[in-house]
Amino acid sequence: FFLSAPRSRQWATMTAKDLPPLSLVGALFTYCPRLLISYVVFICATICRGIKRLVVGPPQENVNKRVLIITDYVPPQTHGIALRFQRYVEEMQKRRHEVHIFSPKMDGARYTSFCHPDLPALVNPYNKGNKMTFSAGVKLAWYLGAYQWDVVHLVYPSLLGWFVLPLCAWRAIPTYCSHHVDMELYFKKYTKGITYEIGTGFYWILFKFPAQQWGTVNASMTQCFLEEHLSMAKMGSLRTAVIPTGVQQERFMVENKQQVLHETKRLREKLKIDKNTKIFLMVQRLAPEKDTHRIFPALHELKGKLDYHLVIVGHGPSEEPLKELAKGLDVTFLGRQANSSLPPLYRAADVFVTCSRSETYGLTVLEALACGTPVVMPHCIVFDELWKDKLPTDWIFTAGEKGSLVNALRSASKAEAKVWLSNNPVTASWAKATEILLEQYDAMIKMNAPVKRRLKGLINLMALITRLLIIILALFVTYHEIKLVRKTWRFLDEWIPG
Repeated sequence: FFLSAPRSRQWATMTAKDLPPLSLVGALFTYCPRLLISYVVFICATICRGIKRLVVGPPQENVNKRVLIITDYVPPQTHGIALRFQRYVEEMQKRRHEVHIFSPKMDGARYTSFCHPDLPALVNPYNKGNKMTFSAGVKLAWYLGAYQWDVVHLVYPSLLGWFVLPLCAWRAIPTYCSHHVDMELYFKKYTKGITYEIGTGFYWILFKFPAQQWGTVNASMTQCFLEEHLSMAKMGSLRTAVIPTGVQQERFMVENKQQVLHETKRLREKLKIDKNTKIFLMVQRLAPEKDTHRIFPALHELKGKLDYHLVIVGHGPSEEPLKELAKGLDVTFLGRQANSSLPPLYRAADVFVTCSRSETYGLTVLEALACGTPVVMPHCIVFDELWKDKLPTDWIFTAGEKGSLVNALRSASKAEAKVWLSNNPVTASWAKATEILLEQYDAMIKMNAPVKRRLKGLINLMALITRLLIIILALFVTYHEIKLVRKTWRFLDEWIPG
């Protein structure tokens, strides 16, 4: 499989050719037995909750929400989805909502009363920094059956759709399915032939079908990706939403110009370049689907016409082939960097560049723009929906069109580009994004309220009948005990003299 194959010096060999790893095949074989165990645990938890509800009555309704988030992506993973949900949870908890998050077991994960890194998982063979959950496990099954939830948020891609979504539908819990990865594109990049057909078939059965069948709302960062990803969304037969995105404004937006000058000077000293050299920055996973290699022909064309230095931040399976392609060009690979070190790099760069057309949002683009750095990006359905009407058109290039990327780099590296962006700043906070997400949750809860009321009425009726039956049973037992006592006294009177 791809990661275990010898690393070639040629970009053409950077796609997978072989069958999926045995670990994935093994997980699929254990999927159904583990799913059955999870169902058994859920049923036991539901019975216990039902008995408590019948005896004690319905729980008191709270003003704050009880939200269950199930995701494969959380810190310490350095992944855009992981950072996104870390921010959502922090902002929800600031608003005093009770948020429980279930995630895969991994080194460095913190256990708290609300964070449960307990889900059985295996290492993603195509991205070893991530883990893939392949079973709900006992704890999640118990929590889903035993406790009351206002919203369950399932983060896709996830193998837990067949377990979580039908049970939530049965319990009338609103479910928010957010889709963050274009898996079909990954199948195209990493597989071929029968492997591709099997992979896309399994993906539809295990991932897409339960989301479309039982998800209350299906969401993604852009409407165009959602409609392309889910056929029912395109036909208009699904309730859809655009999940909001933000940045930590206090980290990315700096008013102190001296600080920015200091960061720029420090980076130039590190790269050993003068103040007239334009710094191009790329921040991404170094993998085939990111199309990082497309920038090198443009750099060859710019050589001798524009003083530049490209800085590439990130790591991945394509790192060595990219370094080979970069020979003879002014390029520095900084490798993997902590998320906290990215804002100074964004601010010090003259232009941020991405060649990827596989993004479902492109959080690094928003981060760079929030830092006041012009961005060069390719035309694709996602970037066109998000940025075509908000940024100068000459910053956006057409992949494969001769000279298009070169012209975009030249335009975005002009001094006027940063001036334009300072006059038209891009702002998006996680506080505002979370507020919008909570409004979407509220809309789901409101939409689901009639079903909840019917269930609540039925359960209250069953609770009343149960209590009446208990009272009747108690009276019946008391009556027979009184009769038994009387018989005992009569017996004693007959056999004991005086």
